[in-house]
Amino acid sequence: MESDASCKSATLRTNLYATLDQVKAGRRVVIERHAAPMAALIPMTDYWELIMRRARQHRPKEEFMPTQRLVIANASGGEGKSTVARELAYSLALLGYKVALFDLDPQASLTKALGLHDDPASPARTEEATVGRVFSRDEPPPLPEPMQVHGVDVWPANDSLNSVDNVLNNDFARAANLREALDAYLSGMAEPYDFVILDTKPQRTNFLTASVAAADHLLVPVSGIKGLENLDVLLKLVKVARGIAPSLTLRAFIPNRIRENVDHHKELLHHLQTDLSRLAPVTSNVRDSLATMGGATQQRLPAVLYKPKAKVSEDIVAMTHNVLKILGVKVPA
Repeated sequence: MESDASCKSATLRTNLYATLDQVKAGRRVVIERHAAPMAALIPMTDYWELIMRRARQHRPKEEFMPTQRLVIANASGGEGKSTVARELAYSLALLGYKVALFDLDPQASLTKALGLHDDPASPARTEEATVGRVFSRDEPPPLPEPMQVHGVDVWPANDSLNSVDNVLNNDFARAANLREALDAYLSGMAEPYDFVILDTKPQRTNFLTASVAAADHLLVPVSGIKGLENLDVLLKLVKVARGIAPSLTLRAFIPNRIRENVDHHKELLHHLQTDLSRLAPVTSNVRDSLATMGGATQQRLPAVLYKPKAKVSEDIVAMTHNVLKILGVKVPA
């Protein structure tokens, strides 16, 4: 790794804050002693990528594990889909898995939370960077190349994705295009992803159907009773999506932003465990933590990278382990 700057060890204490500002701005600084490099200060982005690469190298490889395609969906808005998708993706990456993350919501909450819209000139703001292009023809064009963010490949979203529903309303046969384009992309990879995570828009639309149909496993985040009011709508949508993805299965409910001492959430958890567990398992809870999640969003980081020792980050790791167990994937040691 080439450095962008260097600093003498003798002057590091005096210049510490200025040096850290350089690192925060993205520069790598080599600390020198007697004209020889002895250590380096690197941005956290570089650090997390190194951690993920090392975890990938040391993770025991399954004899054969096809790419696990997980879609995070709920027909109701405000249930934490983007948060669950982001945190699950990075939690898996920290375990050593190769992960792709798709933002399929025109609101682009996931994309924005990762800082990809902060620069007005960012490619993530262009239509060409999104998956929208795969619906432009009967035969789907190739997916665009992803943007790498903290060691995870990300397909961003922006409001240009609003046009997808117009296309599909006129020609629903193209609802299979995203799955077919993803099939083609994975088959062309020398080392395919271990996990593909798809974040979706709320409300029952043809674009949501196409997004769900690109996956094999459906995870439903729930943060309140409202998140279950449209469950029947989502299950009907799954039946339609199975015309494209016959193996699509509701795999788990994920309670998130939970306050276990609040009556509303006590009732929600009871309902999930007693009534809805017959449909799919319920993962461990992810607690409500405005301070950590708000700080993570402000720093444009997933919580598991922003504050890995926070209680909510520990919840996310436990939830991730639950999901792996449900999928029959051995949790790396």
